[in-house]
Amino acid sequence: MHKVLVAMYDETIDEDESQQVRGWLREELPDLQVSFADDLDEALAAPPPDILITNAHPWLPELVRERNGIEWIHLLSAGADRLLQMDLPFERLLVSTSSGVHTATISEYVLAGALYHTKAFGRFATQQRERRWERPSLGELEGSTMAILGLGAIG
Repeated sequence: MHKVLVAMYDETIDEDESQQVRGWLREELPDLQVSFADDLDEALAAPPPDILITNAHPWLPELVRERNGIEWIHLLSAGADRLLQMDLPFERLLVSTSSGVHTATISEYVLAGALYHTKAFGRFATQQRERRWERPSLGELEGSTMAILGLGAIG
């Protein structure tokens, strides 16, 4: 396997990140040919890949039909539910996910959300824009209990 296609929407990865990914892949796997695509047309215009790194785009079945040399689909998401509902030749495809990769990011996001609401950061931002100051009564997280509902590494 030598050809990889990274297929995702524009807003998922910017040009700097794209260059970082290409550089890392070139450094770690110098014989790998990496292409990037934002939509089906670009994916079909890219060299036919062996490996597809992607999100579960609605156009994936068409891409896999047109590029029947794809042997491996790696999802950027932790779960494969949407992909497994698609009409794909799973008997010939290796499918992997990014399960566990997002654990620290999501944990930090949850912590940031708890602090944002408890410490009224939104109110402060509004007051700053309006050039006024009202001292609010703020809560504390100390002694609080948080319920975590979820499965896998993120939960």
